Amino acid sequence: MISWHAVALHFADRGYPCALLDRDAVVRMFSASLEELLGWRREEVEGRRWVEAIAPPTHAQIAEARIDRALSGTLRTFDSEAATPKSERFRLRLEASLVGRGAEQGLLLTVTSSEALEASGPLLEDDVDYEIVSSLSDFGRLVSITTPSGSVRTGGNAVDYCYAVIHGNQSPCTDCPALQPGADRWPRTVARRVSGAADLYEVVTAQSHDDRLRMRLRRISEHTLCAIQESKVRSLADSAQLSERERTVLTYLLMGRSLADIGTILGISTRTVKFHQANVLEKLGADSRADLVRIVT
Repeated sequence: MISWHAVALHFADRGYPCALLDRDAVVRMFSASLEELLGWRREEVEGRRWVEAIAPPTHAQIAEARIDRALSGTLRTFDSEAATPKSERFRLRLEASLVGRGAEQGLLLTVTSSEALEASGPLLEDDVDYEIVSSLSDFGRLVSITTPSGSVRTGGNAVDYCYAVIHGNQSPCTDCPALQPGADRWPRTVARRVSGAADLYEVVTAQSHDDRLRMRLRRISEHTLCAIQESKVRSLADSAQLSERERTVLTYLLMGRSLADIGTILGISTRTVKFHQANVLEKLGADSRADLVRIVT
């Protein structure tokens, strides 16, 4: 079994801001330095899942996906937002380390850096529907915004532009679908990685409506994209009749893990991993790992 107390003392004595999570992502230890950083008392956090206790609601899905990956051993360093009791927000750089073994294995999260986030930043809702003025002289001025947490209608102020309120930019997004060439072809859609969030993507669709544009933004986590990719991988694996071990190796290859890392995770030798990789490439008709990615994506 893991000695939670021993691990807690080891890091608390060194002043590290850290938390210890069990396999269900429940906080078992919350260090005094992390209390000081975030303003939460240990008794308010310990015994609750990290996502429920620490993550802001708009960041919960992303945080949960990253912690799941860290618990599986496929993510060692990542960013995660944290909210304080006063609703202040921080971006934490976390180093994830698996401790213990088997059913008693846990996850130690150590804060290596932190950054206070401005309250006036971009709108962080995952789903946003909004209308904007389409004329070039006043392009992007917000007419209305609708989010899952409620509807907000602007008062027509000159400062209320979609690229500032929703995206946090000072000028129209260079890849805005409404500004892409396409004559009268509507709707128009673009997909992009969210700046500053390595595991977050957004899809923006524009639809012409009289002198306005109806816009729809959907932010999705890498976890969701992985689920879509996993569905495609399962279909390819079924058609190629991959064994269970070959399917697992394929999944880790697509994550970009090295052969040595895969061997460690699966408890097999690097030579055996190479054998499975060769079978996967042959059955899927790929010449290399890069070619494998092309086939799957």
